[in-house]
Formats: sequence, C-alpha cells, structure tokens
Amino acid sequence: MSKRLIVCADGTWNKVEKAEGGKHLSTNVAKFGAALLPIDREGRAQLLCYLEGVGTHHGEWIRGGMFGFGISRNIGRAYEFLVRYYEPGDEIWIFGFSRGAFTARSLAGMIRNSGLLKVAHVDRIGDAVALYRDRYDDTAPDAPRARVFRNTYAHEPDIKFIGVWDTVGSLGVPGVHLWLARLLRVDWQFHDTNLSRSVENAYHALAIHEKRSDFKPTLWQKQQWPQADQQTLEQVWFCGVHSDVGGGYCEEQLSDVALMWMIEKAKARGLAFREDFLADQNWFHPNTEGKLHDSFDFPFSWLDTLRRKKGNREFQANGAKTFESLHESVVERFKKGESNWPPSFQQALQKLTQ
Repeated sequence: MSKRLIVCADGTWNKVEKAEGGKHLSTNVAKFGAALLPIDREGRAQLLCYLEGVGTHHGEWIRGGMFGFGISRNIGRAYEFLVRYYEPGDEIWIFGFSRGAFTARSLAGMIRNSGLLKVAHVDRIGDAVALYRDRYDDTAPDAPRARVFRNTYAHEPDIKFIGVWDTVGSLGVPGVHLWLARLLRVDWQFHDTNLSRSVENAYHALAIHEKRSDFKPTLWQKQQWPQADQQTLEQVWFCGVHSDVGGGYCEEQLSDVALMWMIEKAKARGLAFREDFLADQNWFHPNTEGKLHDSFDFPFSWLDTLRRKKGNREFQANGAKTFESLHESVVERFKKGESNWPPSFQQALQKLTQ
C-alpha cells in the first residue's frame, strides 16, 4: 500500500514546544504535525518529518535567526527524508511557516527542478541541490541539463499538497543587516514566485495586520500552462500579524483559526488526523475574536521610521494570478466593529458588506 510522506518545517527560533512564562507554546506547524495519525483508517502509513526552525540549535540563535543560516540545511534534510522513504505511488505533503514556508516552497521547487533522487543515488543529493540553487539558463527545470539529470537519477513525482502560513520575502531579516548577509553570500532568495507545476494543491494563509516592511508577504503566482485549471491555488487573508496566523503567541485563538482552516483543507484531500486531539480545547481553541497582537515594536518600528518605509499589506480582490480571498472570520470581525484595517482591506470589506 502506498504511503503519505509529510514534511513540516517550522519558523525561525521555533520548535515543537518552547517555554514562555511557564506556558508551553507551539506554532501551527508543530500542532499540525502533532495532530496527524501515524496510520489512517484504511491502514495507509503517514510518515512525518518535522524540521525545527533555523536558530534553534545551540550557538545559532543570531546566525540562524538574523541571517538565515540553517535554511539550506533544513531543505537538504527534508529532501533526504523524501529520497530515503519515497516509493512510486506515494503522496508528498509539505507544510511550513515563515522561514519554514520558504523551506517548504524551496523544497517543492527543488523537486520540480532536480526531481526526487532514487534512493540508489542518495549520494548525489549535493548535485541535486546545486542544480536547483544555481538555476542558470542551462539548469532551469525545462533545460536539457536538468532533464537529463532527472531522467538518469530521479523520480519525477507530483506534490499532492503544499500548505504554508505567511511566507515573507525577506525572511524577516531587518534591512539594516542585509548588507552583511550579502557579504556572507547567504543564498536564500526565491528563484521565482511562480507555483511549481508539480504541485496539485497549494494553500497559503496570510496575515492582514503585519506592518513590518521586512515582513512583506511573498504570494504565489499561478503559471499559464495546459493543465493549469487542474491545479488548486487558494491564498486566504486572516486577521492578525505574522504569528497571529502562524502561531507562537500565548494567546492562540487567532492562529488556531488559520490552523483549523489548513487542517480542513488537508482533510478534504485525504490527510488523516487524530479527531480526539483536534477536539482537545487545551490544544485547539479557535476564536475569531481572539487577541490581535502588535508586532510593530523595536527594532522594527525604529528601522521603518529611519528608512521612511511603510509595511501595510495590499489585497488584490481580482488577482488573476494570485487567487486571493478574505477568510469569513475577517468579514465577521469587520461587521462587529473592528476598525484597524490597512486601506486596501478596508475598501474590500466595505464593498463586501454593502
């Protein structure tokens, strides 16, 4: 029987649980992974690879958190997990938050570009990474060199599902530090924002109220190709700042709204969860009226003032390539009198509720 291989990549400084004021916190990625059944009701195995966020290991708090060190390592670990366990017919599911969302999307891009190595060629992972990372004209997915590599060494599986919470383009690195990142040749920029053709279903939860200019969201854009209408893309906006959507605060009501949305989407595509776990109010307590946090504090507020930058997020109601929409909880909160909205969202909500 085929199995499901599931990669869950956490955000910066995040791991399964971390103590804050005596309370154990978990992001949506960690809670999502913990809620999975190891075997579904039909007997199909669901194998999980959980990746702690960068900056969680000893001595990496600043290097990983501020400059992104460890991202390539996490991509490599996830790829090796898939190489070692994948068999034809298996399903691949990938999830991530923040920099973990970057990891998830990069992993999908790498599989599209380099294929998924057959286990007999596991020693060529370095070559597969280089082929994806370099991305010159002769190493692009449709270039002869990439095709020959895939045909010789790899499987070319589709990705059943990729779900991410609030992917940020600069990975949340304060702009004042970018010169040092460039000097150190940290290579973690997206190669493109297009959704890979190998992905069947893609879901992206986005934070409306995040104002930090270094946390600008990186939305997918759907490519035009013959089977594009068979590919599902939903990018949905939720109330809250970055971690109100991806999790990590003591007050989890808002992040649990975005978490349960993702769980329902995954369940509809076949992923199996522990229903008793989902019903446990000690772990899951979604509430659209939960606390909306303010992430615009020092040093981000000072940096944005210094650079005269504004970080209000923009909503494209008719995004032909981005497929954006507002979650029902956003409309509900607007109707109840919430007045703190970026201009483009205010306009969209007024039109929806007229």
